[in-house]
Amino acid sequence: MIRRRLGQGPSVSAMCLGALHFGVFQDAAESRRRIDTAIDMGINFIETAPMYGAGNSERFVGAAIAGKRDKVVISTKVGLVPDVRVDGAFAVKNVPLTRKNVAQSVDASLAALGIETIDLLQLHAFDAGTPIEETVAALAQLRDAGKIVYVGVSNHDADEYATVKTAMRDAGLPFVSFQCHFNMIERRAEEALIRPCHRDGIGVLCNRGLARGILGGRYRPGADLPPDSRAASSPRIRALLSDDILDLVQRLSAVAAGEGLSIAQLAVRWLLSREGIISVAVGARTHEQLVDLVRAAQDRLSPETLEQIDAAIADFGHADAVARAPAMFFEK
Repeated sequence: MIRRRLGQGPSVSAMCLGALHFGVFQDAAESRRRIDTAIDMGINFIETAPMYGAGNSERFVGAAIAGKRDKVVISTKVGLVPDVRVDGAFAVKNVPLTRKNVAQSVDASLAALGIETIDLLQLHAFDAGTPIEETVAALAQLRDAGKIVYVGVSNHDADEYATVKTAMRDAGLPFVSFQCHFNMIERRAEEALIRPCHRDGIGVLCNRGLARGILGGRYRPGADLPPDSRAASSPRIRALLSDDILDLVQRLSAVAAGEGLSIAQLAVRWLLSREGIISVAVGARTHEQLVDLVRAAQDRLSPETLEQIDAAIADFGHADAVARAPAMFFEK
């Protein structure tokens, strides 16, 4: 698989294996199988976090990479943890990015992953309540101790990115990556974040490349929801499945078919054709989906195909809809 340099950091595969669902939709054995397949197909980049998989993901990743540490670049995060509510529903809570909390989180991640050094540690969310100088000092101490190598951020808006960037560079930290939500039909991050990162030499890692499965091709106008789909169990995703969106997906599916691709493959290849995008995090729900998407990551789309995609978006007025409902289509 194609590898690209993440800013001034490590060389990573164009596709990153996202471990968000390890521990929820995949048990330990299936998580191991997914990682083994990814490595065999040339993926060397795995992205996890303490909150992923209801708190199980790091442990599952650690078990799966035992004996294979030299084959993978491991990214984990600090700042969000699982929080089981009184009603039993899964939720997430923020952990202040104080010196103590950052150090404790990294030590816990190292233990769960069974490794001595985290290749890329990302701030999972911006913490307005802790002075950024304190957070950065904690990261510098961990870097000096050999517990982390590179640092990055995710879920930051443009102002937060600028604040963190300045503080990290003033401290001489190797700030190399920005992770954000971006895909063919949800593009607000491009102007606000991706282009500035590219200008700054910061590598962008995208998540939600399939728009929560909307670009997976399973949802069709007038058809019942597949009973095993994410939308079937998620009111949040069902709220996005308007007739306009589903009609747009059908139009994009036709573009994909013209390229001999599924719409999911088109979505991945579209991301990897964008300037500034280094890698795409894919949380494949099945073994077959992972194999299918890896095949799409081997090439870029032609300018003509990119124009067809943009024309479809313009014809449906989707860009305007996104601008009117930023909370729905662009999350920090």
